[in-house]
Amino acid sequence: MNQYIVRLDSKSALQESQAGGKGASLAWLRRNGFRVPPGFLITSTAFHDFLTDFGIEVLAQRSTWTQSDLERIRELLVACRIPDPITRAIGSAYRRLGGPVAVRSSMVGEDTAITSFAGQLDTILNVQGDRELLSAVKQCWASMFNWRLFSYLAEREATSPALAMESFSMAVVVQRMVDARAAGVAFSADPVTGQPCVVIEAAHGSGDAVVRGLVEPDHYRVDARGVLAESILAKKEAPVLGEEQVFQLANVVKKVTSKANAPQDIEWTWDGADFHLLQSRPITSLIGRRVYSTTMVSDMLPGLIKPLVWSVSTRSKLTHVLGRIFTELIGPNDIDFTLLAERIHSRMYADQTTLGELLERMGLPANFFEVMSRDEQAEQRHRMPLTRKSLRTMYRLLRFVWRYSRAGDEISAFIERHDQELAPYRRADWTSENAQDLLVHAEQLIGIYSESMWVNFIGPLNMMARNRIVFQLVQRWAPDVVPSDLVRGLMGLKSLESNHELQTLAMDAQRLEPEVQRLLIEADDETIRAALSASEQGQVMAGRVDAFLDRYGFLSASGTDLSRTPWVENPVVIWRAIGRDAANPRERTRKDDDSIREEARERVRRKLKWVQRILFDRLLASTVTYIRLREQSSFLISEDSFEMRRVFLALADRLIERDDLRNRDDIFYLTYNEIQELVAGKLEANATRKLVTTRRAEMEADALIDPPATICGEWVPAQTVALPEGQEYLVGISGSSGLAQGYARVVLDPAKAPANLTQDDILVVPFTDVSWTPLFGGIGGVVAETGGQLSHSAIVAREYGLPAVVNVKHATRLIKDGQSIAVDGNNGRVYLK
Repeated sequence: MNQYIVRLDSKSALQESQAGGKGASLAWLRRNGFRVPPGFLITSTAFHDFLTDFGIEVLAQRSTWTQSDLERIRELLVACRIPDPITRAIGSAYRRLGGPVAVRSSMVGEDTAITSFAGQLDTILNVQGDRELLSAVKQCWASMFNWRLFSYLAEREATSPALAMESFSMAVVVQRMVDARAAGVAFSADPVTGQPCVVIEAAHGSGDAVVRGLVEPDHYRVDARGVLAESILAKKEAPVLGEEQVFQLANVVKKVTSKANAPQDIEWTWDGADFHLLQSRPITSLIGRRVYSTTMVSDMLPGLIKPLVWSVSTRSKLTHVLGRIFTELIGPNDIDFTLLAERIHSRMYADQTTLGELLERMGLPANFFEVMSRDEQAEQRHRMPLTRKSLRTMYRLLRFVWRYSRAGDEISAFIERHDQELAPYRRADWTSENAQDLLVHAEQLIGIYSESMWVNFIGPLNMMARNRIVFQLVQRWAPDVVPSDLVRGLMGLKSLESNHELQTLAMDAQRLEPEVQRLLIEADDETIRAALSASEQGQVMAGRVDAFLDRYGFLSASGTDLSRTPWVENPVVIWRAIGRDAANPRERTRKDDDSIREEARERVRRKLKWVQRILFDRLLASTVTYIRLREQSSFLISEDSFEMRRVFLALADRLIERDDLRNRDDIFYLTYNEIQELVAGKLEANATRKLVTTRRAEMEADALIDPPATICGEWVPAQTVALPEGQEYLVGISGSSGLAQGYARVVLDPAKAPANLTQDDILVVPFTDVSWTPLFGGIGGVVAETGGQLSHSAIVAREYGLPAVVNVKHATRLIKDGQSIAVDGNNGRVYLK
């Protein structure tokens, strides 16, 4: 006898050909441990036998179907009596289940990555008794024959030839009813943009009305960091879910998505204590669309990126860093690694789809690099299957880790060698060089820069891996210790050398006339130098600043961006820092920092056994070593960028002489290949100037756009950045412990920072590198949009004893300049007042 009934938790229920899409999905959820109401499936075999028993041969006649044909078929199905063998099987299964049930259509081919059929088929709730159940089953079967569904299928078949309508069949899911206090739908990604988050729509009672769009639901959004970023209530006086329930459901949704390895559209219901899942299917609107993300690259090239910077940096980062890693893991290849990133609206985005495909082809998880390299919240997906491919990759990966996990000596040697290689370029005068020779020098510098990029990847990777282990030890054995306090007050950081010299210069400036001190804060470079030249003391001061600029003048607002103006070309930021420190001298708190660090370390060590203590000490010491090496390698990147800038600006002068360009900085709006063609005479001057004008206009327009961190497909949605109603704080990552209250000072460029920063000011910035550190002296705290516990912002804040919260998304937009805020560096929160 044909099998008409299968239990929902049986293996047979996983077969979509018998259980339909919805039934197979529910069976999969139950087998993976998710809470799904118990029930059984009336198989597609029962549906076919029902049709055959009464001679309803309609599935081969789809070309003749009309709306009136379908109406007659539905009437016939509802009127027909279900054959006795099927009736007995259904009745027996229903009596074992008992109570009121929900009867749901489960079409074969439904809820797949290609088709969802959302809202196309019938669901009947609160069904009781054999007669009502049989009627509901026939209603579900009949719902397959409706004009709306067949129109939907016709549209799908036009784009997907595999979706032949006659291949579809129908099963029916029968489940025990849940006494629902609330129900609705949830998405594990934004169904429009693809951004990683959990979107929840909820209504009181059963969720059928939400699915069909018959009620206005409450709307909640939990972002990728686990923060309730949006809460829109249909009735403010009667929220459907509390905050605790929203997070509980979001966690369930994330777990389902992790198991399914694809964004999910989930129907759920809540009985007042637990969430029950009624359906889970892929978000079909996102299937097949490429995903681009700034998650792993936001610190590499922050902000708007000009074409020359993009072409040079992507070649160095993608080919000489990622390309080198993949080549070691997969051997020689012809892969174009520059395709792993895209420049979208003048920002850098990693092509997550291409990267994930490459990783999975090697047998690694698609988010492998994120899990391995970030010290924050990278979600671990499935366990790696043990195949020949994955085992081979794991062997090569372990070989790679063994080789580079002790790269400290190699990095130190490179830093020394790099200093020698760059020495001739520091002394070079490019004014007499011709365009072809300048291109040769540019190529050599790009090679040096590429090696610096590699070192600046391997060092931080070691630093973050070690810090992650230390962090986990602390979380497990001493959760009351703030992990960042373990590396507080480190001496000898390269990034702080310039600040120590600035403080010495500020002490010298205190001996200047009050009017001259005022000019340091308010005037331009020419006016300040003119005032200093009036006295011998001032001349000495100017000479010391020039000596400082000789050593550190290559620093700019972004060390990886050779188009940014360095200190030596605009020393105003240095004069401002000297003037601020002279007017508001701040006593160093080195002794306090040392005691905080040592106390934190001892509190952890007291909780560890002697073997763990040895491991902890070694890990912490090596973490500190790699922190110092990271700061040194960051300096290399900045100086490489500066020397490339000098060569390209000299090249721009030659091109201006040839009337190919109008202005020096026009060269930054051309790619490296275009510059080569222009020098070789393969590009016309008029066409080049028009291209520069067009790209300038594009970047000006891009500056007004705030694209999302994740883009799904080719369309970049407009993004409105606003604080959710009623939210009183922003969430980030603890960068430096402590509490501070003050007034926000939103600074997008250190050269344009307010001249009168004081300890009552909280610096709110998009990111920082070495060139931003002069702003840290004399302020009250730091808030940064990017970074982690070992980012430059966090490290320097700790050295200055400043409470800091980093990775606060959209901080420079959500926090208003002059707004009163409080920084909680212990818990990673910024309170708005």
